[in-house]
Amino acid sequence: MSKPTKGMFHSLGYMLAAHLTNSIISLVRMKLLALLVGPSGIGILGLLQSIQSTSTSLAGLGIVTSSVRQVAQTQSDPQVFPLIKSALFFGVLLQGVAAMIAVWVFSEPLAKWFFNDPGYGHQVGLLAIAILLTMIGSSQVALLQGFRKVKDLSLIIAITALASTAVGLLVISWIGEEGIIWFLLAQAVINIIVAHVFVRKIEIRTSTKTSFPMLLERWMQMARLGIPFMLGALVTAATLLAVRSIIVDKAGLDAAGYFSASWSISLLVLNFILQAMHTDFYPRLSSNGTDKKQTAELISGQILVNLSAGGPIILFVILSAPFLVTLLFSESFAPTVELLQWLCVGNVMKLVSLPLSYVLAARGQSVLFFIAEALWNGLFIVIILLGYDQLDLTIVGISYCTAYAFFFIAHIVYLQIFLNLRAASDALQISAIMIGVSIIVFALSNGYGAYGIGFGALIAIVASVLALRAVVARTMRSSTAVPTLILRVCKIIGLPLRDPEASSNTK
Repeated sequence: MSKPTKGMFHSLGYMLAAHLTNSIISLVRMKLLALLVGPSGIGILGLLQSIQSTSTSLAGLGIVTSSVRQVAQTQSDPQVFPLIKSALFFGVLLQGVAAMIAVWVFSEPLAKWFFNDPGYGHQVGLLAIAILLTMIGSSQVALLQGFRKVKDLSLIIAITALASTAVGLLVISWIGEEGIIWFLLAQAVINIIVAHVFVRKIEIRTSTKTSFPMLLERWMQMARLGIPFMLGALVTAATLLAVRSIIVDKAGLDAAGYFSASWSISLLVLNFILQAMHTDFYPRLSSNGTDKKQTAELISGQILVNLSAGGPIILFVILSAPFLVTLLFSESFAPTVELLQWLCVGNVMKLVSLPLSYVLAARGQSVLFFIAEALWNGLFIVIILLGYDQLDLTIVGISYCTAYAFFFIAHIVYLQIFLNLRAASDALQISAIMIGVSIIVFALSNGYGAYGIGFGALIAIVASVLALRAVVARTMRSSTAVPTLILRVCKIIGLPLRDPEASSNTK
């Protein structure tokens, strides 16, 4: 097994363990929230989270993202790294205070704008504190990401999820919808405490004294690199906030709750893969430099890892969406089902597209990264605005799929033409298979009854086996227990694997 791919699987393994823990906790949390506060409460939580995400993206100036790259490149430099660490922490603290004050001052106008009710101003005001705490926590997490402390990050995810859920649900069960904001505050506080415990373990060698001018210069450097990334994240967060606001305006908080429910389930499926990518794949690409062959190998390997790990789960969610929605929420969330299926189809395209887009970020092409993000979000929201009156919530899913199809094609073309980078044929073939199968499974699960679901399940299994075979054939050549077991399973089902290295040695 190649070292880069082995690293991807180790990262994925840690994140999968954390994700499984977090998923169980999230499932319990979503179910209890649905029972305690209903669709409107889920809608309120979604809007508050969107305001929080948009505010932290705007105030963060992309420094957290750019610092991951710089930490990964300078962590062994005793002169440069301490400057980066100090500039990151102090810069984020001051930016967070500014964001907190701004949101606090404008809490009532924001509540009126997004909730159509200034009465939510108190909750938005308290959210300002959560925004500051979230930004402080993100700076600690960025440091761990730069060091690729994947195991530590996975523990932070699991511990924070468990503790914040326990506290949040206790408060919501006590005071109802008013307790939703306290759940967000508890989450931010606990994340800071847990992350700090792990950050303290990092040994930092310092061979130079830092001064305010030096910190300011380093902060400005990170900000210049990070602002385009901030704009990309801001556009995404603002778009999601705008979509929720459109839904509230046209159909009320219940419809916003349906959207939040489908969105949370779809993210639940992907979070461990996306977190593993950001924790391991992005720093690895950043430290790789401009080696085109190695970059292409990393991209292809990550696409196959994404599809073999996430593809089968997504196909299962498409097939079982009606049952899952009732199980995780309640029967009153039935309008969530079709939207969830559309989002899942789009998520298959997302799994393929993101490794391509990370190349731009890793190479410091932040302006192009922002343009790509802006185009995706612009297309997403324009289609919703044009079609919501005719198709209601369904247009959100259609728009999501269309935007990611465009995003995928645009990155393939750009990397091929301008950077002379191309994903390997096996990665592209499995991508096409998984995208096509997700569409077919979606169609079969709607309108064809039990026979359609059964046939869709069969197709999904075949596609999942093909994805597994491709990733094993490409990356797993060891004789350890797990790879050997996988090789034997592939042989039993009639898809035996050949070892490319063995084949080349016989020539």
